[in-house]
Amino acid sequence: MTDWALDDAAEAFAIYGDPEVTAGLSGEPVPTVEAMRERLAKIEEKYSQIKPYGFWALRLKDGSKIVGAVILQPLPDHEEIEVGWHLAQSEWGHGYATEAGLAALKFGFEQLGLQEIFAVVRPWNERSKAVTLRLGMTPLGLTTEFREVLRMVKLHGPNTIATSGYLLRGPRKCTLADVDWTWFPERERGSGKTPWRPPPEMREAMKKVKSR
Repeated sequence: MTDWALDDAAEAFAIYGDPEVTAGLSGEPVPTVEAMRERLAKIEEKYSQIKPYGFWALRLKDGSKIVGAVILQPLPDHEEIEVGWHLAQSEWGHGYATEAGLAALKFGFEQLGLQEIFAVVRPWNERSKAVTLRLGMTPLGLTTEFREVLRMVKLHGPNTIATSGYLLRGPRKCTLADVDWTWFPERERGSGKTPWRPPPEMREAMKKVKSR
């Protein structure tokens, strides 16, 4: 993992200019390399203010190319810390997201002394869901804390006492038994397959978010 540099704009654009990548993230594809360079400048400024957290480029060990990014940062408007990963479409399926996520978790727990780290994923994002499970993260259920309906997962560090998923809407206790991942079958975007439709309870949650 390395800090982003403005000279990385072309490689970053190959990732964040791809609509198949940004479909799983918040926001639209970056339109041009120059726009990506401007975004990297903003990223550099933002993360310089919240060190030791960061948004790092994932570069192959031989230094040949950037394959993605990994994030460790506070959740929006919360003190809780999230881990995240973004991979170029050409690099999907090589285990880089799991490797990067593990490195970020290790840094958070061992170097920063965090007691728990969260992740949020879009319900249909099967690849990210699979990464969270490989990392040993516990599904907590749906949350609407971040202006859209997302799945929230959590990993406890050593010596952490389990809590009940207090970022989720409502007083209910969240356990593994509450979560049915089969609600979200894999659907290829743009493949011509029947579009995935959220279950009724998720549609109601979506309406509440949009009405705020």
